[in-house]
Amino acid sequence: MLKNIIQSKYCPIFLSSLIFLYYLHYFLPLLILAYFIIAHFVHLYQRGPIRKYNQINLEGKIVIITGASAGIGKETARKLAWQNATIIFACRDEQKTIKVINEIKQETGNSKLHYMNLQLDDYNNVKEFVKDFKNKFTQLDILINNAGIAQWWHKYNKNNHELVFATNYLGHFLLTRLLMDSMSKESRIIIVSSVMHEMIRSKLNFNDVLNGKYLENYNNTKYCGVLLCQKLSRILKSTKVVALHPGVIKTELLDKAGNTIILQLIQKMLFWLFRPMTLSVEEGAETTIYCALMPYRELLNGGYYEKNRLSKYSKSIEKLNQVEELWEFSHQILKEYL
Repeated sequence: MLKNIIQSKYCPIFLSSLIFLYYLHYFLPLLILAYFIIAHFVHLYQRGPIRKYNQINLEGKIVIITGASAGIGKETARKLAWQNATIIFACRDEQKTIKVINEIKQETGNSKLHYMNLQLDDYNNVKEFVKDFKNKFTQLDILINNAGIAQWWHKYNKNNHELVFATNYLGHFLLTRLLMDSMSKESRIIIVSSVMHEMIRSKLNFNDVLNGKYLENYNNTKYCGVLLCQKLSRILKSTKVVALHPGVIKTELLDKAGNTIILQLIQKMLFWLFRPMTLSVEEGAETTIYCALMPYRELLNGGYYEKNRLSKYSKSIEKLNQVEELWEFSHQILKEYL
C-alpha cells in the first residue's frame, strides 16, 4: 500500500500535507497566541478612552430611550438610572421591558423608570406615544434614538414601507419631529447610527429604499440617520444633535437578522471567531453614554462620535449632499402623521 502511495500522482500532495501538519503542530500555539494578542489591541482600539461620570447628577432630567429593553439601549438606561434620570423605556414588548425596568430599579434604587409602548414601524402608534408623553411630562431633555432592526430579506409595515427603513429611520424621524416642541433648553438628541453609513458611496433613490429595492437597507438607514442629524443640528436652536457609531458588538440585533437557521448559524460562527475583537454590550453603550453625559458646552452640534471621542463622518455625506432631499422626502411620506 505504501508503494502504491509513493507511485501515485498524489504523492507530492500527500507529503506536503504531512510536512504542513508536522510544522503546524509546533507553530499552532504561537499562531493562537498571536491572534489573541492582536485581538486584544484591536479591542482596545475599538473601545477608546474610558470615561468616568461619578459627579454627574441627572435629577429632574427626562430621557427617552427607544429600544431600551435590550442591548446597548438597556445598558444606556442602566447607566443613566445610576445618574438619577427619569427614563422612558420606549419599547415594543411590555412584558420584557417591565422585567428590565424592575431589574434596573432594584440594582440602582431609581424608581423614576417608566414603560411606554412604542412601535416605530406603526406611525399611528408613534403619534399616540408622543401624545401620551406630552400628557405626562412637560419637557424632554435627552432623546436617544437607539432602536433598530436588521433583516436579510425584505418585510413591510402596514403602509407597505420596507420594514427596516420604516423602523430604523422613518419611525425615528416622526418621533423626533413630533417631540421637537418638547425639547428643553440645552437638550440633546442622540442618533445611534453606524460606521456602515460609510458604505453608501452614491446617491440613494429614497423611493427605492422605501419600496425595498435595495438589498443593503440597514446601511441605508444608518446613512439616513446621519443626514437627519445634519439637518436637525442646523434648524434646532437650543438643542444639540449628534450621531454615533457604537462599535462592533454582539447583540440581539444580529441574532434576529438571519431569517434561516443556516444564516443564524453562520453569524454565530463568525462572531465566535471574532469575539475577542468585538465589544461587550456594556462597552458598546459607552459612546452613547459619553454623548449623553459630557458637558453640554463640549458636545459638538452635528458631530459624529465613536470610540468615546469625536470622529468624522464619511466624506460621502458632504459629497452626495442629500440632507435637504431626505428631509423633504420624509415630510412628504409622513405628512398625514405630522
